[in-house]
Amino acid sequence: MNILLANLTYLPHFGGIENSLRHISEIYKNEGHNVIIICSNIKPDKKGELKDYEIINGIEVYRYKRFVPVFKFLKPFVNITDIIKTYFLVKKLNLKYNFDFSIVRNMKVGI
Repeated sequence: MNILLANLTYLPHFGGIENSLRHISEIYKNEGHNVIIICSNIKPDKKGELKDYEIINGIEVYRYKRFVPVFKFLKPFVNITDIIKTYFLVKKLNLKYNFDFSIVRNMKVGI
C-alpha cells in the first residue's frame, strides 16, 4: 500500500506529532508499505529552508515552500498558502503514488 502522512513539520523538528509520524512511518515501512511524508520546508530555528525532497530513515519526505510573511498584516495569508501548496503537492504526488490512504495531523494540511 502507498500511505501518505502529512503535517506542517517533520524531522528535524521534534515534538509529539513529529515523533508519532516517525514511529507510524517506521511501523508501516517494516510491514512492507510505501510511506510518503509531506510537510513544510521551514527549519526548526526558522532561519533558512530544508530540502524540498530527502529520504529520512528510508522514508521519502517531500516539502513545500511555506510562506513566511515579512509584514504582520500578511500573516493571515499563511493559512491560505499552506492549504493551496499542500493541495497541489498532494495532487502531484497522488498521480505518482496513487495513495491508498492518508494520515493527516494538521487541519490546514488536511483541507
